[in-house]
Amino acid sequence: LREALALKHREIAAEHVLLGIVREGEGLAALILTKHGIELEDLRRQVISRLGAGAPGRKGRFRRVPGFSAMTAGAATASERAAALAGDEPVASHHYLRALVEDTNSAAARTLAALGVTPEAIEAKLAEVGTAGTTDAPPNQPERAGRAKLAVEGESIVVELAEPDLARRLRPLLSGRAGEVPGSETLWRAVLPALANVANQLESMPSPDPPGWSEAGVAALSVTSIPDGPGVRFWARPGADTGAVKAFLADWLRQRPAGDDCNYLTVTLGEADDGRVVLSGFSSGIAPDRPGWRTRPVSQLVAAALAALEPEG
Repeated sequence: LREALALKHREIAAEHVLLGIVREGEGLAALILTKHGIELEDLRRQVISRLGAGAPGRKGRFRRVPGFSAMTAGAATASERAAALAGDEPVASHHYLRALVEDTNSAAARTLAALGVTPEAIEAKLAEVGTAGTTDAPPNQPERAGRAKLAVEGESIVVELAEPDLARRLRPLLSGRAGEVPGSETLWRAVLPALANVANQLESMPSPDPPGWSEAGVAALSVTSIPDGPGVRFWARPGADTGAVKAFLADWLRQRPAGDDCNYLTVTLGEADDGRVVLSGFSSGIAPDRPGWRTRPVSQLVAAALAALEPEG
């Protein structure tokens, strides 16, 4: 909205969303663009230059959104797609970035494409960069939220909440009751979706140490097939030539024959006696402790790894 107003445009288009990402400058979307070798100010100049060539959109293409000026179809599509990508999580700048490049007919997508930014590169860089240290990091939860505990005892799920005030109220009210309370069905209906959401999040989280990860001496690359798509994790020993290591891994992966469908693959590198980087381990398969990971053709996991190993810039 600020960008549209600054340019004296009465409609919000996808280009204004992209300019807003650049203006903010510290979100995950901006960080991905920077990591991809994009100069934010140069991107801003190019977008504004393209906007100067004509008004964003044509008559009849705008959509009214409560609380905003009219939006072009591109901006409205990007907003709706960003919300869909976020799901139950807060909409973040990287959701807008992913949404913008998906709509290949928008001016924002064409500008990014002209600069060499592809949807595949954004996905790979997003997996590498993460949200930590950006303005898109999840907001701090109230302290009491960190005092929730969950345990499974047989076929029962036990939830513990450290809520002293509520506990003092309920203790005398529950005295003498055998566990069943009025409104228990309502409580069950409220708690069950929350617990299912916890299970979904746990299933989507990459394991701290993917299978085979401990074999790495010089570098390690792991691809885990979480529900949202392959997630890539790369580690290199401090002082290692990261560019050479990534090139070695990419060459090896390109020559690897196709295998069975899997939900993870891990490649580790070590060091020979003469100092050469050598393959120290490779594993792929279906991790039994991660039922939420999707089984995919190994070629998809290899493609995600290769995208992440591409040189920056």
